[in-house]
Amino acid sequence: MEAITIHEDMPTGVSLSQEAARAFDSLGIRYEQAYGDLPQRREMVERLIGLLPPSGRVLDLGCGTGRPAAEMLAAAGMRVTGIDVSGTMIELARAQVPKAEFVQADVLTYVTDDASWDGICAFFSLLNMTRAELNATFAALARWLRPGGHLAISTVPLDAEGVVVDLLGERFRVTSYSAGEFIQQLTSAGLHVLTSETTQYVPDSDSKGRSEEHLYCLARRPAET
Repeated sequence: MEAITIHEDMPTGVSLSQEAARAFDSLGIRYEQAYGDLPQRREMVERLIGLLPPSGRVLDLGCGTGRPAAEMLAAAGMRVTGIDVSGTMIELARAQVPKAEFVQADVLTYVTDDASWDGICAFFSLLNMTRAELNATFAALARWLRPGGHLAISTVPLDAEGVVVDLLGERFRVTSYSAGEFIQQLTSAGLHVLTSETTQYVPDSDSKGRSEEHLYCLARRPAET
């Protein structure tokens, strides 16, 4: 992970979610300009659409500006709800994807019924929490999916907790797992990982051509017998 610069430390006193909200409020549309056209993410959304029932309910966690995931899902006729901790991102998403619903919320405190979503996507949106919170979120996603429902998820595979990174000039702390451990944690949460793939991506904003490693997984909540 070279395009995201890791730092040793930064002042604390706010939660990781609050740091993320501040950072992405500042980034705004710049984040879409740098990361909005990830080919593997578009492919993953297309695969998710192919697995969903017509007019399926889909939750987009960390929806950002609404593009491309919520936009693609809504265009395919899905009933999409996007949540994000950043008020700026929610405003952009509402303007850009009027066919979807967007709510400013933190996944750690978001309340929704169990077994109520046909699909959930979480693209690079579960990095700003502790590992305990991340594991609890995996378990929540498994509960929120209907039996047979699907999860499309991506992360930066990194064996670290609370490391300070610089992303497009904004600094905040992130947590993840190595690729193998990330898949294992999804499995431990009760999800069946159907596919996993790592890719290298060079952000358009990085003039030095440095790359990031990305992990994409497609998982399924087993159908009840």
